[in-house]
Order: sequence, then C-alpha cells, then structure tokens
Amino acid sequence: MQTQVNRWILLRKDDEAARALYTSLGFHIAVGDTEDLLKFISIDLPDKVGTKSTNSRRIFTGHVPSVAEVAQRPIRNFFLGAEPEWSDAYSSQVVRRRINSAVKNSIYNGRHVAIVGLPLSGKSTILRQVAAEIGADRPTLFFERITEPQTDKIVAEHTGQSSRALIFVDNLIDSREAIDRLVGSIGAQIVSAEQSIYFDSVTLRSMQGKLDVHSSSEIANQDLQIIIDSIPVDIRRWHPDSLDSVFNDSGEFGLFESFRRHVYDENLTSRFRSKLNEFEAKDQEAFDVYIMACYVASCRTIVSFDMIYTFLPKRDKTYIDVYDIVKRIGSFLVEVDLADDPDQDHFSVRSGALARIALRECKAQSFGRIYSRFHNSVPPRLTVDYEVFRRYAYDNDHARRAFPKLEDGRKFYEQLVRVSDNAYDYQHGAIYLSKMKSFTEAFSWIDKAISKSRGRVFSIRNTHARILFEANIDILKLNTSDSTALDGIEESMSVLEGCIKNDARRSYHLLRFSDQALQYSSIMDDENRRIWLNHSYDNLQQMVEKAAISNSREIYNLRKYRNLYNEARIALGR
Repeated sequence: MQTQVNRWILLRKDDEAARALYTSLGFHIAVGDTEDLLKFISIDLPDKVGTKSTNSRRIFTGHVPSVAEVAQRPIRNFFLGAEPEWSDAYSSQVVRRRINSAVKNSIYNGRHVAIVGLPLSGKSTILRQVAAEIGADRPTLFFERITEPQTDKIVAEHTGQSSRALIFVDNLIDSREAIDRLVGSIGAQIVSAEQSIYFDSVTLRSMQGKLDVHSSSEIANQDLQIIIDSIPVDIRRWHPDSLDSVFNDSGEFGLFESFRRHVYDENLTSRFRSKLNEFEAKDQEAFDVYIMACYVASCRTIVSFDMIYTFLPKRDKTYIDVYDIVKRIGSFLVEVDLADDPDQDHFSVRSGALARIALRECKAQSFGRIYSRFHNSVPPRLTVDYEVFRRYAYDNDHARRAFPKLEDGRKFYEQLVRVSDNAYDYQHGAIYLSKMKSFTEAFSWIDKAISKSRGRVFSIRNTHARILFEANIDILKLNTSDSTALDGIEESMSVLEGCIKNDARRSYHLLRFSDQALQYSSIMDDENRRIWLNHSYDNLQQMVEKAAISNSREIYNLRKYRNLYNEARIALGR
C-alpha cells in the first residue's frame, strides 16, 4: 500500500460528515477557498523542500534546517524509539499522517496549533515533519523548548519584520511564559506539542480563542496500516495482531507502546530487559548513571558533566571517571550541545522510548537507590533546567517506586519542603501520603499547600478533593451509614463542583468529578447518587459535543468523555 500524501479535497466549510467520507477515501482535507488551496499547494510541494534556499532563514535563531543540512541515520533507529531527528522528518519511509495536513490547514488559516496526545504517540515527529515541509516565505523556527535568552533573541531578530514569525515548540507547558511574550510582543504564530496529561492543566492566555487542537493519539485506520507496512521487516512480526487491537491500544497507551505490544518482534522488549539486567550485574556504576539519565529525561531535561560527576559515589573520583562511564554506557547515551552552557559536556538518552521501558523494567530497589542518591548528591544549582526539572521530579509515582516504606517517603518530602517551602511540593507530598493510605498526614500536607497558594490554585484544590474522597470511599464501602465518611465525600464533590464552575480548565475537574460520581453510584442508591450522576451526564454530554468538533480545545479527551458519558448513562438507566 502506498502513501496518499498528495490526495487532497477542498471543502468550502468544515463539515464533519464530508470530512469523514473523504478521509475514509484516503483524501487529506483542506478547508477554505480556492486562493487558500493554491497558496497551500504552492508552498507545500515536496520538491521544494530540499531545493529552496535557506539563506533567508539562516540568520534567525532556531531556523529549520534544509534536507541538505541534515545528517542522516538508519531509519531503523527511529522505529525502535530513538528521539525523532530532522533526517526522519525528511524521510519518505516515515509516513505523513492525516493529522499533518490538518495541522498545516490550521496554520494557513492563521491559527495557533497544539498537537496533543499520549507519550510516544508521534507528536514530535509530526511537529518536525510539518516544520520541514511547510517551507514558507516567512521565517520558520523550531525549538525543543524556548528559554528566556532565546526569547530575547527571537524578539530582537523579528521585531519590525514584515512577515509573521512561525514558531514550532515541542514542549508547550515548559515554554508557556516565552510563548505568551512572543505572541504578545511580535505577534508570533505558535505550533506546539504537549502530552495530554499536562495539557489538561495548561492556561494559554495569549492564544485564548485562537487555538486549534489536534489529537495525535487518534489515528485513522488507513494511516495505521501504512505505518505498519513501513516498519523495517527485521523488527516486526510476520503476523502482527489485528488492526483493531493496534488501533484500540494506540489510543489507550500511545502509538509506540501499541506497536511494542502488537506489531514489533516480541523478543525486542525481552532482549532489552535481559540486556538491562546483565548491564546492572556487570557494571552497576555505569548502570546507575544510565538509569539516572533516564529519570532526568522523564523530567524533560538532560544530564551535564557536573551532574554525573557529583552523582558518582566514589571519594577519589576524577573527571576521567565521567568520560569512562559514558563510554561504558555506550549507545544508550549520546552527547548533545547546550548553547546556554558551552563550558561543559552534556548527555541525553538516545531513545526516550527505551528510557521509559528502562525505568519501568529496572528493579524497584535499584531505582530507589539511584533516586535517593541523586536527590542527596546533585544540588538544584547543578541540575540542567532545574525549573523545568522540578515540575516532574517529585511526582508521587517516582516516590512510591523509590520509597515503598512510608517513613522513607515522608522523610524525603520533609527534606524537600524544608528547602523549597513550595506549595506544589506540599501537594506532591500529600498525594504520596494519600496513596500510601496515610490520610491524616495527607490532609495536613494538602492544607499547607492550599494555605501557601492562598486557595488560588485549582489543581491543588482538585488534589484536596481527591484525597478527601479516597480517604472516605473505602470506609463507606464497609459501612454505608457512616455519616462522617458521607460528609467527607459530599465536601469533596462540592469542591470539584466549584472548580468546574470557576476554572477555565473545567474538563480537568469534570473528569475527576464524574469518576468519583460513578464510584459512589456503585455502592450507594440515594439522592446524592442521582444528583451527581445527572450533573456528570449533562456536563459530559456537552463535552462530547464540543470535543467532536474538529480542532476543538477538547478533542484529545473525546475518548475519555465518551467512556464516562456511557458509564453515567448506563448507571442512570437511560
């Protein structure tokens, strides 16, 4: 089966029925008039990608390289989960999905764009492909994330330019302040990517009402089959699982994870797991540094020479030890350039997909050893992009894996807040304590988080409601007449109702409210059950309708809304 990247149909207006029909026939959809289409085609022709001059772009910070400027690597690396590079964006073997044309259509309609989806669902690849293909007469820039110094340079270079800067950025939430400034000061148009779990909590003031959202997690069956056919034969099964299985899991776990389960040679993961165990047994020192780098990568940054040197436990260590360990880690780690810190070397995991598997597959005891040593030995001042790192570093999922004993985890968070005294760190600690069923302590911690944030942070109030519910639902299961437990659950639902009403990110709270309503309905049959289920049903119905609209802010949550909506409908007997 061949790719149908150049089959297009022009719709005068966006019509869902027409879109579904022509998509099923293999067409890409463009919305607009004839002039818009001609402009789009004139810029999008593939033969222009490799031949156009880059001189006009070369002067700008973050310019997108032409195909002649790009180093090549084996395409097999991409399919095995290596981070996408520009050579992959230009490769004809990496399929252009239908979402690519939808993103470009949004761009040419003058809209900001967010590509949102599960981890490893193709967001970064799509972003690079579109940036490489769009080939505009206007400045086109690309960044993993935009730092403050880069923002200063972009503003300086583009102030007074006749054309509107088009800026691609791969980590939306970590570049929020920069994006707001760039949109406000030079009128930049932003094309971004973000994981759905984080996009739920993003407020985008500068793009309010001007943003198209595209889901990378949902993939057309035609695209899915073409992608499977494009995978090198030496890494895929002769007889992969059914397309339906691949499709369902791609929307539930992400495209790479679905392929790992249903399409790739099943020995790939087991071989990696075996190699990981062998690595730890033969060279624990180098193994620890690699897992540390995987952990740091999960926090969206990289490791520096100083971080590795400080992490090493030996007292008589020298700088040569760092390079020796990097050499022993081999192909799992790659050297990267960091313009903001050219005075030392920096390293990153070669494959984000394998890093996720490594963190999941390494022994909990090993991860705990590495996690504890990192936070005891590597100070924030040495951590690359610490302000980014800290958003993810203290998450309770990491802490529960590292500290299966409550007292160890409590000490970790107590030490953290003694230094930071930060509301979000109290929130992380509260979630950890609640997951460990220490609800009395969890309430104390979340109360401090609310106090320090002055009750203005809705995500902290959401956490308070969640802890309150989880502390009481199991008690209510044992005794449905326990009035204290019922009072706690009523307060939790009331807090969430307030969040839904007052926070612009109402979907984030509605999903939690609806899940709790369904849990409650499974054990109780009273007036609260009816009120909360009806509230969920009515609001979810609205969100399903909104999310079903192409490019809507809620489109990436459509599957969640539908599932909860159907569960609420069944519970109500409708």
